[in-house]
Parts: sequence; structure tokens; C-alpha cells
Amino acid sequence: MTRLSRSDLAAGLRHLGLGRGDLVYVHSSLSSLGWVEGGASAVLEAMRDVVGPAGTLMVPTFTFSGTDTFDVLRSPSKTGAITEAVRNHPEAVRSWHPAHAPCAIGPLAEWLVADHILYGPLDIGCPEDRMAKLGGWVLLLGVDHRVNSTVHIGEAYAGSVARLVRYNALNPARPKVIASNGQTLTVSITSMPGCSAGFGAVERAMRAANRIRYGLIGEARCQLMRGQDIIDQTIALLKDDSDALACDRTTCGTCIPTREMNTKQRRRRDAGQRC
Repeated sequence: MTRLSRSDLAAGLRHLGLGRGDLVYVHSSLSSLGWVEGGASAVLEAMRDVVGPAGTLMVPTFTFSGTDTFDVLRSPSKTGAITEAVRNHPEAVRSWHPAHAPCAIGPLAEWLVADHILYGPLDIGCPEDRMAKLGGWVLLLGVDHRVNSTVHIGEAYAGSVARLVRYNALNPARPKVIASNGQTLTVSITSMPGCSAGFGAVERAMRAANRIRYGLIGEARCQLMRGQDIIDQTIALLKDDSDALACDRTTCGTCIPTREMNTKQRRRRDAGQRC
């Protein structure tokens, strides 16, 4: 198994294209790297070494829950060991969103996650969208586009019906949030992001457009790309084909009804054009 130090990790990130002052949103798998001296904390510090004090690092510290009480300071992330290392860092600032809270470290951290509780989880204006608008990177560290949250933002801009699993509008989920200032809030959640199993289509389109930098850090296959490129490519794919990101699973409770809905919309549109 490959053995990596903090300096090895930093060198790999620089070779991939990250540098001082960069903004980067990281999806990650610690185990994909091989043996890391110092574990997840070493990966975090290597990323901070690379972007420097002027850069901002953000990770998903999602709980995926629309029902449980969410404690901003204590509820653990369900998106991997590296995200937990970020969450537990003394300089980290976490969103108050109960299901899809990102966590950031750096000079823009407070601004990025501010008021996220007022937005949909991965919707227009969310922290990931804000970072993308500033030219921020998305790094897939040993993972693929099925966990690439920024694709969901592109779905939102495209107005895709595929992006949401809707709750009963008359009986939405109402989790409690214990905010970082100790305040307790009750939040109404009417929808959650839908299936992401078909998001490989975004990678294929981005690769064809030469919008992805590929590399290997330890044993982890990595991809680095601009968040705005992901959003723009997702919009373009869905404009050409509203089913472009639907998966092929025969049991998918999101994509099967989405295809049916899209088919009905196309039939109505075609019928209107013939009249």
C-alpha cells in the first residue's frame, strides 16, 4: 500500500493544479489514498498548506436527515473522515442547514455558509453556488461524480424536475436545528436532492470539453474542475435532453417517475406545436 506524508499530499495537490489563494470544495475518500501518515487531519492540513491563509477550503458535512435534530456543532458528518476532520477544526464554520450543511475554513468561510438555512439544500444561492460564482474549484479526491453536489445546483438552474424528492406539501419535514450560537430553530423542509447515480454523464461531457484535470495522489484517482463549469455543463446537458442525468436502475423511485413526467411534457409540447 502507498504510504503518504502531509508533504506528499501537498505536492500531489499542487501538481493537480491547486495553488495559494484558491477556493476549493472537496469531496473525498480517505481510504482511496493508501496509508496516510496522520490520517484525515494530515489531508486537511496538506490542503491548507496548498491554498494558504488567503485560500478557503469547503467540504460537505452532510447528515442527509430531514427528520432528526441537527446540532451544528456536534452532529457528525456522514460524508467521510476528511470532512469530519474539517468539522472538528477550531477554525471551521458550518452551515446551519439540517440535511446538507457544508463546512468551511478560510477568510470566506463565514460568508459562504451564511443564511444557508433560508435556501434549498443544494439550490441557487447555496454555499456551493457562491463558491462556484467566485471561480472556485471542485476536487473529487478518490470519488466520482455520483457525489458531486454541484451537479444538483446545475439541475436547479435548469429547472429540472429530476432534482427533487418532494415531501407532502401539507406535511413537510420539520427538523430542529441547534445553531452554533445556541439558538434552537424549527425548519420546514419540503424537498431533498434526488438521484445522482447518472451523474457520470457530466464527467463525460466535461472530459470531452477538456474541463477536467485528472491526476493520481497516492492510490486515489482525482479530478479537479471549476464549479461553474460543472453548473454550465449540467444546464447544457438538460437543455438538450431532460433525461440526460436520469439513471438506468429499474427500481429508482426518482428517475422512473421523472422520465414519465418528462415524456408527458414532451408529448404536450409536441401536440401544441402540431396545432
